[in-house]
Amino acid sequence: MNTKTLALMTLATATLGWMVTPAGDVAASDNIINWTQSADLSTLDPSRAPDVASSQIIDQSGQGLYRSGKNNEPKLADAKKVDVSEDGKTWTITLRDNLKWSNGDPVTAQDYVYGWQRTIDPKNASTSANLMYNIENAKALNTGEQTDLSALGIKALDDKTLQITLVAPEPMMAKILTEKGFYPQNQAFEAKVGDKYGSTSTDTLYNGPFKVVGWNGSNKSYRLVKNKYYIDAKQVKPKEVHFQTVTDSSTGYNLYQSNKVDYTELSATQIKGVKGKTGYHQIKQARTQYLAFNVKTGILSNQTARQAMQRAINKAAMVKNVMSDSATMSKTFTPVGIVTDPKTKTDFAKANAVKNTGYNTKEAKRLWQKAMKQEGLKKTSLTLLADNDDSSKNQAQFLQSQLESHLPGLQVTVKT
Repeated sequence: MNTKTLALMTLATATLGWMVTPAGDVAASDNIINWTQSADLSTLDPSRAPDVASSQIIDQSGQGLYRSGKNNEPKLADAKKVDVSEDGKTWTITLRDNLKWSNGDPVTAQDYVYGWQRTIDPKNASTSANLMYNIENAKALNTGEQTDLSALGIKALDDKTLQITLVAPEPMMAKILTEKGFYPQNQAFEAKVGDKYGSTSTDTLYNGPFKVVGWNGSNKSYRLVKNKYYIDAKQVKPKEVHFQTVTDSSTGYNLYQSNKVDYTELSATQIKGVKGKTGYHQIKQARTQYLAFNVKTGILSNQTARQAMQRAINKAAMVKNVMSDSATMSKTFTPVGIVTDPKTKTDFAKANAVKNTGYNTKEAKRLWQKAMKQEGLKKTSLTLLADNDDSSKNQAQFLQSQLESHLPGLQVTVKT
């Protein structure tokens, strides 16, 4: 038996986030908000966070040169002034006065240089590193072709001035700079805590609206507490935000109904009973979910087998029955409604739809049997990895059923 690994796939885009929240602007008492997370924190290190939960907390406790404003448009944050050269490849950025870390130390241009170097350093395996590839020498450093991190195209001209050198002009640069991998990091603090940096709330330093309190690296409850040293502290309304990890949607909804939390996400099956009720909201998310194959050995190294699996899954049924129409079928990696060609006014996702991805059990079986013959197999097994929340587990079970019923000789084990 060949056992290979797949990542969770729904093949759905423009997912709607179904949730219940208080009807008022600030429903929690004393400016304390009680929030649920569907997954545990893994790290508070902005150069290493690979997951949504960690990224969300880092976004609230850190800040970069820009931040997302109204309608997700980038606006100046730590940066006071940005000058771009005529050829668009040199950005000179002046930092605001009185920027401070949560321990009172000043935030300097060198903190940005150090933070970006950590993100591009391959040993940190940052999921933000590829966003830096248009910065001079970034790709070579991240792939190991170069090893001198000081070659990265970001320099501190003085304590308050940064110079960024790009490979080519980048119209999206301001929006890219809102990402967590571009946050500053304090080298002296990290040298003090060593390898523990980002592993607990006390082994992390913050320059954003909040500090994280009470996270020991594994517990499921922690708090965001207002950071008095934050440059725009007067604009921060909540005093605290209390988080708890709730992977079971029924538990989350029960906590909401008993007024113990102010926000929780709903499963696809729960939305049928709460539509139209006070506090129920829908939030569109530009997200694409897909199967990621381990293609190095075994049956998944065979392209024909992967094509068979694509055709073996009824994505329309998955969206309708498993996800209660809270998603749409995707035909490209880009969700519909994200980018429009300014000349043709055509939606990018629709214009670049991929063909031959439709549900076809007869073709799936033919391709699968061909692949199994090529690999000399009569039976094989695969492991499907899924997140440990109700929605992900339901989707994984559907995928398991589809693949096993349409591809002879295949056994799929779901692992959360």
